[in-house]
Amino acid sequence: MEIWEIAPYLMIKEKRCAEDEWRNIYWGGQMVQAFGVEATGKRPSEYCSPEEATELNNLYDWIINQEPPIRSRATVVTSNKTIVQIEGVYFIYQFGAQGNNRQ
Repeated sequence: MEIWEIAPYLMIKEKRCAEDEWRNIYWGGQMVQAFGVEATGKRPSEYCSPEEATELNNLYDWIINQEPPIRSRATVVTSNKTIVQIEGVYFIYQFGAQGNNRQ
């Protein structure tokens, strides 16, 4: 499998400090089709209801405290009432662990 084959299905997120909200640094084209929003560069509070944003941020906080990788499957009803089947595998990379501290 090549990266270009799966890139449309990827979401890559980051969180720069504990108080910050998660942010999508990449949101693949198939994610746009599935969720009906282009979310690259956006935080959940910019494309979800306040309750959904809190739930997503809490989920991602929980994930980074688990032993990676983590696999999940879910049925999601988006804000525009679209039902989306999702499957995720979460890999964690923390900057600063090996001298890769990002300012």
